[in-house]
Amino acid sequence: MAFDGVFLSLIKKEIEAAALSSRVDKVYQPSKEEIVLCLRGFSSEKRLLISARPSAARLQFTSLSIENPPSPPMFCMLMRKHLVGARLSGLRQPGSERLLILDFDTRNELGDEVTVSIACEIMGRNANIVLIGHDGRVIDAVRRTDASNTVRVMMPGIPYTPPPAQDKLDFFDASPEDISERVSRSALRELDRAIGETVSGLSPSVCRSLAAGIESDPYNMKEGDKSALSEKLYGLKQAVSDGGTPTLLVCESGPADFSFTALYTPHGFEIVRHDSYSELLDSYYGEKEKRERMRSKSSELSKLISNLLSRTRRRVAGQEKELEATADRERYRISGELIKANIHSIQPGDTLCRAINYYSEDFSTVDIRLDPALSPAQNAQRYFKDYRKANTARQMLGGLIEKGRTETRYLESVLHEIEKAECDADLAEIREELISAGYVKRQRSGGKQPKRNAAGAPAEYISSDGFRIAAGRNNRQNDELTLKTASGRDMWFHVKNIPGSHVIVFAEGEELPDSTLEEAAIISAANSKAADGVTVAVDYLPAKRVKKPNGAPPGMVIYENYSTAFVTVDRTAAQSLRKKVR
Repeated sequence: MAFDGVFLSLIKKEIEAAALSSRVDKVYQPSKEEIVLCLRGFSSEKRLLISARPSAARLQFTSLSIENPPSPPMFCMLMRKHLVGARLSGLRQPGSERLLILDFDTRNELGDEVTVSIACEIMGRNANIVLIGHDGRVIDAVRRTDASNTVRVMMPGIPYTPPPAQDKLDFFDASPEDISERVSRSALRELDRAIGETVSGLSPSVCRSLAAGIESDPYNMKEGDKSALSEKLYGLKQAVSDGGTPTLLVCESGPADFSFTALYTPHGFEIVRHDSYSELLDSYYGEKEKRERMRSKSSELSKLISNLLSRTRRRVAGQEKELEATADRERYRISGELIKANIHSIQPGDTLCRAINYYSEDFSTVDIRLDPALSPAQNAQRYFKDYRKANTARQMLGGLIEKGRTETRYLESVLHEIEKAECDADLAEIREELISAGYVKRQRSGGKQPKRNAAGAPAEYISSDGFRIAAGRNNRQNDELTLKTASGRDMWFHVKNIPGSHVIVFAEGEELPDSTLEEAAIISAANSKAADGVTVAVDYLPAKRVKKPNGAPPGMVIYENYSTAFVTVDRTAAQSLRKKVR
């Protein structure tokens, strides 16, 4: 992972410089694997984020807004009990390992001065946050492991033991010559992998940068290449000693990697430098972490809607198959009529009636199957009954299929809303919508009526011409925007035949320029399920011509006499317009 041991050592220096001797004012636990410590110093307050998420394990100061759950988890309560009021007295990192221990001076229940520690194990999928008592025993951990774990046990009450050290040279202690010599004895063919297997504290991206320009593999490494590698290691050590350079590697789709030094830059990537390592990590993880956190929180609701959607699609498919079977219903009526016309020639017990089909153009002969247990008249009535049944089914199935298709479109739109939810309030509003629609039962506790969530605000944008644009975050907001807020010459936008936001451009009585209409179409595309497409069709028309059928689900509307614009999806352009809102 990019957050390697050397990077951690620089984060350690950053924390020591800004927060050593600060006191813990508050403790939060935004998610199961994250802790935020509010550290108050003499002149400032810092929020220290400790994350044990496998895909984003790290330690940093953060300025990002992180939502907390309504009630704190048990581990958070335990951290508060032992740490609130404690003073950060020291930080310890063994060598270049991805382990940092924070020591806090505090007082126990008897008033004695003690030291409580937090072990931050920044180790990918094995990352952990461990609260350690003054006696060196584990108080609790984000990830517990029992005796079935062959590496080490992590349970309350047992002595804390650090993760086992790897058989590698320490970046800070080993000389560049020793590292180069050991790399040259590696059995691996790739130089970057050999460096990573030889020395601890360096991420794969840093190893690739060290290997860049050296052509020989470790197995056949020449003396000149060993010297070149040693020189690069000397330069890297000096850069770390000088504090390094917070470096972000960016491609067209966003941040791709980060490090404490200039990285090898492939084609299509560029280097962005930051003022601090915490700022660098906020830039790298900010939007990505937000999406992952919301995906985790919305997984239960998403699974429910996905199951309902699959069930509805199967039901509609079955009904369509039944409707297809009724297409031949006239055959039953004709068979009954032909049996009646030939009833005199049918003998009791016959299993077949051969008759001339007077309803066909060529008067062809047809064979009609009979039930020998029934009389000729009863056989005719049986065919008439099958005809009436098929005819009734066809009339009913048409309405049921249309209702099922409408429900499918609605559930698809809800699933899209869940995927693009930006905060807990968005999810709460979607849940309220589903409760009102009867898909989810309202949870009650303690016999008290739970408070209903106030309606949230749509996302707002300002066009380059100064016109206000709003996009609904969910179906309830879509209905509110389209049917109640919009009026007069306001324009309504929606991606054609794809779930997405209702977008309104508020004309304020003025003529809307083409540039604003184009920007509104781009915003509509960016706020739809087609946001990953290249070119999409967006319908637009005056909002007053958009109607809602009686009984239609939230967000479902009908419209006609509209225009269609074809735009290229550009999330960056849409986001830049949103940033202009003050």
